[in-house]
Amino acid sequence: MKSFILALKKLLLVVIVGGFCASPFAIWYFSKTDIAVVDTEFIVMNSKATAKANENLQEVQKKFNESLKELEKLYKDTKKEERERVMAEAEAVLVQALQEQRKAVRQALDAIIREEVKVWREAQHVTVVLERSSVLDGKAVRDATLPVMNAVNNREVPLPALPAITIVPPEGSQKEGAAPAATKK
Repeated sequence: MKSFILALKKLLLVVIVGGFCASPFAIWYFSKTDIAVVDTEFIVMNSKATAKANENLQEVQKKFNESLKELEKLYKDTKKEERERVMAEAEAVLVQALQEQRKAVRQALDAIIREEVKVWREAQHVTVVLERSSVLDGKAVRDATLPVMNAVNNREVPLPALPAITIVPPEGSQKEGAAPAATKK
């Protein structure tokens, strides 16, 4: 008998909860989910933080170019094959280092954008914020791109330190066992 009463209570609970979920009030309540979008690519391309990061990356590129010119001068009197090999290796090391710099800047900027989206969402009492490019169809939703970009503009993007570059002269003028022609520290 106790199990019958327990089963009856569970059935009654399911009917009550199920009735609420199908009620017009529940449909109205759940349809009020506030959704917003943010165009993060627009922010990345147009924010002041990106401009500052690009200045840092240009400085890195300039430093790399100067190092390549210095290396080329050091190896101008060596055999053509040796010079080409050394320059190719040095360029590969420097290109990789520049890619790492760009990746670090983008990761830092993405983290700041996510933080500012969360702050905006909580302040505006928005339920969900989506990347604009992921929305295929829907009613007009709130666009948080400009307020988030303004907040990002007020933040400092932690820029990676400029890499140290070591230029190793040709064999005739270096100690045995030295590192390759250009390395990143």
